[in-house]
Amino acid sequence: MGNPSFKEHQAYAPVHHEMWTGNWWWEVQDQLPDGATVAPIIPASDETQLSTFSGDKKAWPLYLTVGNIEKRVSLECFSKEWRSVEGCQLFHDCMKKMLQPLIEKGIQATEMGCSDGFIRSIYALLAAYIADYPEQCRIACCRENSCPQCSVKPWDRGEWKPRSSDLPLCNIFDSMTPDLLHQMHKGIFSDHTSKWARSSVENGDNEIDAPFCAMPTHPSLRHFKNGISGVTQWTGGEYQSMAKVFLGTVVGAADDGVVRAIHCVEDYMYYAHFESHCDQSLEAMEASWGAFHKEKQVFVDLGIRKQFNIPKMHNVCHYGCSIRSRGTLDGYNSETTEQLYIDLAKAGYCASNKRKYMVQMTAVQRFASYLQISDNEDEDEGEAEKEDQDITKYKFAKRPPLRGTVTSIEKDYDADWFIWYLNEFFTDYSIDRANGDPLTNDTVFLIYKQIHLSLPSLPEALSENQIDIVHATHAELEVWTWKGLTPAKPALTSTPDFGTNGYFSGLQAARVYLLFRLPLHIGSYSHPLAYVRWFKPFNSAPVKDSLLFKLLYSTRMRERHCSIIPVTQIMQTCHPYPNFGRSVNPLWTSHQILDQAPSFYLNPYLWHRDFYLF
Repeated sequence: MGNPSFKEHQAYAPVHHEMWTGNWWWEVQDQLPDGATVAPIIPASDETQLSTFSGDKKAWPLYLTVGNIEKRVSLECFSKEWRSVEGCQLFHDCMKKMLQPLIEKGIQATEMGCSDGFIRSIYALLAAYIADYPEQCRIACCRENSCPQCSVKPWDRGEWKPRSSDLPLCNIFDSMTPDLLHQMHKGIFSDHTSKWARSSVENGDNEIDAPFCAMPTHPSLRHFKNGISGVTQWTGGEYQSMAKVFLGTVVGAADDGVVRAIHCVEDYMYYAHFESHCDQSLEAMEASWGAFHKEKQVFVDLGIRKQFNIPKMHNVCHYGCSIRSRGTLDGYNSETTEQLYIDLAKAGYCASNKRKYMVQMTAVQRFASYLQISDNEDEDEGEAEKEDQDITKYKFAKRPPLRGTVTSIEKDYDADWFIWYLNEFFTDYSIDRANGDPLTNDTVFLIYKQIHLSLPSLPEALSENQIDIVHATHAELEVWTWKGLTPAKPALTSTPDFGTNGYFSGLQAARVYLLFRLPLHIGSYSHPLAYVRWFKPFNSAPVKDSLLFKLLYSTRMRERHCSIIPVTQIMQTCHPYPNFGRSVNPLWTSHQILDQAPSFYLNPYLWHRDFYLF
């Protein structure tokens, strides 16, 4: 509580934000004396392998944090299974000894110095336990065909039975928190529903691999250039990257009921990731899960499943209650804490001499914490850093790295009729060219490869990267240099959203081919410009079943509809799903698909902010 590293990142009373938004803290606070403060204790444990490749050195670290600290800076982790009865008993004996101080500290208040300099009467209470499903069952002393949170019968786990009961104080069963990585990304989505969907498609994995290979690239996406059927070791990031584009791979190829079911699962998963919730978003989250249970019969009808009696299929029923009680799930998600095993256990073991390594690992971690505290104290003695209140919407290179004539621009960047569109820009934006030089094919322009957009923050997706990159480069042929053969590089173009007055109000998608600066001797304009090719405006309603918005290229007089516009009109990039249909054209490639496919769908799962906004 007194660690200065957490100064400005702690709360001492329940408010409607972070874990201290949850009903649990409010209910506990009402039962404490006036002026008392709660320190919600959150343990997390795991058995982890220390030695790599060979050896049997293991550790079972127990991490402890408190719910007063912002979830972005607190420590959590997850666990793996230890099956023996003796091991389970030993685990409980160890936990009993380690958590023994909480009995006294939860009954009698303790005076503690806090990071803000005040001394408070603290009640340390067990609030939540972070673990995966096998260890949750071990802690709750139940079999792995049961639920560690409720008394649901094993044969009822596949049904939609949301809970609405109030959570009592320090109930270990209600302290089990959801695990988005293992329950949703790896479990419900990757191990179950996505595999069922792939099984429903004719030719199975081969037919699903093709759209993954041909999927348009995006800076924030992992591109599966060889498909997904051959991936054996998945990471949390790869699970999420697959989910971002999966719906686009089954639209048109799978049964309509399968498409609706996948859409419901993805919606539930993205709602569950919100970093800020309200009653409306929780109702929408639970409604999407209820909708999935209405659609899941399609997998039985297609002969893919006989029943849905799956533990993880039941676990997610508790998400709504857990959020209302303990706060949003990103504070307990094991995907953000796996790094602890590398930093605190594996790295410490590798740095030791392998003798009495537990003592050495602990000493290193304590010394590192001391150094961090010392650094923070030194920083406090210096001058306060001033923040610039002016928010820059975009950033670009101070010196444009490239130059090009009108002739080379039209050829290299596929920017037909460049002078005509530039004159149209002058007219639309009332650019005075009375003293400017005439435009010719030899006029030289300064060219940028990319611009960085600063996106406005959303409470529902605060931890997401708020820097968006718009690319516009021309293709490069393979050439021989003194370093050897330089491979060919495809052109990079981005697909941003443009519009005013909010999302989907006057919103239109386009493809950026060129980013450039207007030469002073031609005309004066304060912002860089973009040569874009337009898609048609969005329809008022999405297409049936997938609920995706369709994208079609816009034309003028049977020619593509292009414009030159200021980059200030670009709101953010987006990602299009090609309309692959029943079978993917074997000539389509990820680098050329934006030119090859006749129609697209707007991907609502590129970012969590996209899901929220769209």
